[in-house]
Amino acid sequence: MINGQLDMFGQPITQAATTASCPTCNGAGSLSADALEAMMARQPHTRSRAASTATSADAARMLDPDTCRANHRLILGALTANGDGLTDEQISFVVNSRVTQNVSASTLRARRSELMHAGMVTDSGRRRAKTDTGRPSAVWAITQLGRLAVVSNETNAA
Repeated sequence: MINGQLDMFGQPITQAATTASCPTCNGAGSLSADALEAMMARQPHTRSRAASTATSADAARMLDPDTCRANHRLILGALTANGDGLTDEQISFVVNSRVTQNVSASTLRARRSELMHAGMVTDSGRRRAKTDTGRPSAVWAITQLGRLAVVSNETNAA
């Protein structure tokens, strides 16, 4: 146990729990809790798709990094609080029930996608059909790396 700290699930944080497989090196290395904060500080939102128009690339560059990181934290918090996973529509509902200014579903999908590419969120393989469209939607789950990012953010905020 590290300094008597508990993660958000009430489990003791051990030295082994403060490292996780690094998504950028395909598991060849590990990522410390300090490195998680650095990873959260990266700006994946400044990238646009390879086939994007100049307008899309300009829009990506105009995003506020602090707002993007805040949205990342809101999504990770929603997924942590709902251990069974959430669809994008459910993420939007949960996040917008916690903030004073609504965040568009499209914005949240983009931020969730960034978290997925960072290895903090994964497709659980399950589908739910209870959406506005009635079509099956992916159920997203937080990964161990995402949980470590939540613990790291809480520790840094304290």
